[in-house]
Order: sequence, then structure tokens, then C-alpha cells
Amino acid sequence: MPSLSDGNLAELDAPRPKGFRLISRLLPPALRMWLHSQVEQVETLDFQIEGRDRDLLSGYIPQVLVTARQVVYQGFYLSAADLKAETIRINLGQVLRGKPLKLLASFPVKAQIMLSEEDLNASLVAPILQVGLADFLDQLLAVRRTSPGLQELLSAIADPHSDHLQVERLILTLKPDLIVMQLYAEPEPGPDSPCATIHARLVVRDGQNIQLSQPRGIASQPPHEAIPLPELDGFTVDLGSEIYIERLDLQAGQIEWKGVVTVMP
Repeated sequence: MPSLSDGNLAELDAPRPKGFRLISRLLPPALRMWLHSQVEQVETLDFQIEGRDRDLLSGYIPQVLVTARQVVYQGFYLSAADLKAETIRINLGQVLRGKPLKLLASFPVKAQIMLSEEDLNASLVAPILQVGLADFLDQLLAVRRTSPGLQELLSAIADPHSDHLQVERLILTLKPDLIVMQLYAEPEPGPDSPCATIHARLVVRDGQNIQLSQPRGIASQPPHEAIPLPELDGFTVDLGSEIYIERLDLQAGQIEWKGVVTVMP
């Protein structure tokens, strides 16, 4: 299939129409500018546009392949993202007149994304994770009165003068098939700072929900025994209708995610 790779027209035997030559000069820079406008930060960004002449001349792009490294997108820090966007419709007539590229319809993006442990902790500022974290803390507060295990676990970060939890810092650690959450009452905790530690597996439900499975607390005092936390089993973060998860793999120090994101105009 003919392609435009970051502004360079693929070598083809047949002569191309004048309109296509104009597209080959203007479309890749316009697409690069649009891609940069969608992210807060990106270290490297490469892409390839694929499509037949008549498709591109009508403003229809059958497929764009994107490879990006060290990306910040809507508050999410990503070490690597490999994307395949399909069935894209754009305002080509305006682009050819020097106007910014705009989307005319939503389209799916098949994505393979890798987040390091550092990326995940930096991403805690992302709006969807902020909402999920607030809901999680509300759940902890709601069930701890009836859960001896949680009462013991959270005593390290409970405010002795009120009914609230003092959570000033959350640190996430990734292990094979396991996420470790450390909740601190201090914004800059040290090695001996009081901490509530929760281990859990992450399970994908219906492609759009991430649930905690088999959560357990780890006592802060020796012998650091595991405390079952059935009250938190099944706690869910809804990622919304625009994200579909096909696979979520937790490894030592990183998460690999595969799925589909719907991009809206």
C-alpha cells in the first residue's frame, strides 16, 4: 500500500497526480503538528501514513502507524506507545489552504503501551486516577469500622483526633501479577515513616473496568504478617467507554497494556 512516512513520499513506479504531490508536502507536517498538540510532552515521535491516492485526496486516511517514546498524555506518563489508528477523516481541503488539521469523526486506535513503575507514580496526577484514588480512600474509610484487619492496618495513618485517614503520599510498586500500594501520612516519607501497605492483583472486567482481587494488608510491625482484606475485594475503577482493555500484564517494575482507545473529534 502506498504510504507517506513523516513527510517523505514512498517511491512508486507510477507518476502521482499533482494533488497528491501537494498532499505529500502538507499532510505529514499537519499531522505531526496535530499529534504534538494532543500530548503534553513527547521525546520521540515517528509516524507513517498509509492509503491510496483517491482515499487521501478525499480526506480519508485508512491507517496511521505511530511510535512514540517518553510521552505524557492527559496526565499519564508512558515510556513507550505503539499505535495503529484507522478510518480517520480530516478536513483536508482546509489543510491544503494552510489551516490546522481537524478530525471530522471519531476513530479507533489500537494501542500497545508500556508504563514503568516511575511512570505509574508520576501518573497519579491524571484526572481519572485522582478520581479512582479518592474513591478508594472513601472505601477504606467506609469499611474500616467493621473490619478488624483494616483497623489494624490503617492505625499507622489514622488521625488520632478525628475519623479521617492521613494520606499525604501514595507510592506504587509493581511486581509480577501484583501491585503494592504504600500509604503514608507524610508527604516526604523516610525509611521509618508509618505506612499502611496493601498488596492486590489487578483484574480486567468487561474491558473497561479494573478491579482489585485478593487484596491483603501487610502489618507494619514484625513479623509483617498478611492480613486478608475481603472488604476491598472487587473494588473497581471505571476507565470509561472510550477505553477498551484487551490485556494488562504486571511485571517487575512495569505494566504492559494492550487495547483500543476511541479518539473523539
